[in-house]
Amino acid sequence: MLPDLSCLHLDNAHEAADIGQYSGQLSGIKKANHREESRKALARLVQDELLDSDDEDEDYEVPDVLKWLERDGAARGRVAPRRRKPEIAEEVRTRQGAAGELFGVIQNKILDKTVEMSRWFWCEPNVTPQSLSVAQRDDRNGIARQHAEVTKAILRTYVLNNSSWVNTAYYSMRGKIHDSIMPEASFRQLFNDYVNLRGNVEFLNDFSKTPAGHFTQVEWETRNQVEVANTLAVHAQLFSPLLDAIREFGFVSEDHTEFQVLWRFHPVRHNNASIWHMDSNDFRMYGDESMQRADVWTQTGERSVVTTSCLNMDPTKSTNHCGTRVLSGLPALSEKVVNAIVDDMWAAKDTLLSYKCGTRRTHEDFAVMFDRLVRHATELAITEYTAFPDMHNYTRTIQDRVEHQARVEKLLASAGVETLSTKNGEIGTFNDHQYHASNAIPEGHVRLFFVMRGKIVDRNNNTISFREDAEIVDRRGRKAKLSFMAI
Repeated sequence: MLPDLSCLHLDNAHEAADIGQYSGQLSGIKKANHREESRKALARLVQDELLDSDDEDEDYEVPDVLKWLERDGAARGRVAPRRRKPEIAEEVRTRQGAAGELFGVIQNKILDKTVEMSRWFWCEPNVTPQSLSVAQRDDRNGIARQHAEVTKAILRTYVLNNSSWVNTAYYSMRGKIHDSIMPEASFRQLFNDYVNLRGNVEFLNDFSKTPAGHFTQVEWETRNQVEVANTLAVHAQLFSPLLDAIREFGFVSEDHTEFQVLWRFHPVRHNNASIWHMDSNDFRMYGDESMQRADVWTQTGERSVVTTSCLNMDPTKSTNHCGTRVLSGLPALSEKVVNAIVDDMWAAKDTLLSYKCGTRRTHEDFAVMFDRLVRHATELAITEYTAFPDMHNYTRTIQDRVEHQARVEKLLASAGVETLSTKNGEIGTFNDHQYHASNAIPEGHVRLFFVMRGKIVDRNNNTISFREDAEIVDRRGRKAKLSFMAI
């Protein structure tokens, strides 16, 4: 029942892999050899402390010897979940109780994608046009049914097999947290600059919509991005910790000098990120326990670093943490199984009554499409299981949102899925690898969110020309140019 501490990762500058729970192997763990003896000594201390515990029914608390990993004023080397209670751990292992219920919802949501999946993968013909004759529609319906049957057979082979699944990010988190933070004073200065541009803070409570049904404040921010950029440029040097992180993580080349900073101030934008999700990209972070695809993505120079913070509107009062929340222990198909499904789908095209895609689809296309499909299905499952309400229902009070978030996290914990949270100002990449969500904004607070990336693109990921808004230097004195855009 003791946690496996062999995966303890103490080198903040590298990624800690997700060990999952299949094959009994530690896949892709990067260890700092020069700290191996320290790691072993620390593990012995932790084991000794846990063995002294008489109450096996209590959740695992981070021992004192690990407290330094959660020190204030610096990034943590490990985000550690609490140990599940024995009865919950048993339900997770046997897929019974609440854990079994959540697992079943996720399975069903993936299987529900059968028709959608066959259309994506095999360019299934449209069967609805009224211009078709009855015979033509019958023929196309027959093709569609066969495609769906082939898809269903492949999915059921793997999805209904318990050995296909891992519990992601338990005792170990994929992703990075940098060794520096953006201090609260930096966020407050940037927020004050933004408020001065707006003239007051009343915009924070404006959730009105235009006649076209768009949020008024979102449209204002979109129309006035240059004005906001000019405002942020005044104190752009405050973003230097992000510059340190993106360079030191190896996400850009040493000589890269042009960066895009994405910003989020208004609550409506935070609410768009409040549902549990995994960020979309073409490098398939779902089912990447080996971190091989993450490494490929890193080499492209397209990866980002993110940070967020809460601020108390009253600067004389203490601020609550409301960083990014990350799910630990969520059931997910293993990397081995994801690859097997894609391989089977690719091979199955030769068994179809009609395959319309021709050379328009590659094996990698299949992989990217499956990744997106299974991620979305899991997101739908979490939403259904937790009865997530309309994120833009502003008749709900702030307190109700905070309390509902606590209820959701308690419900997930009963199913063996812990909710972890980064701290204000930490700079990390957990959003790349895990299901995550924005944090509810506490009463009397505002939330700020910033992203830095080396690729200059619009919201549709199309490359755009670089507009220089500011120039800053990193902690080694290297210069960089920044361009600001809303997210």
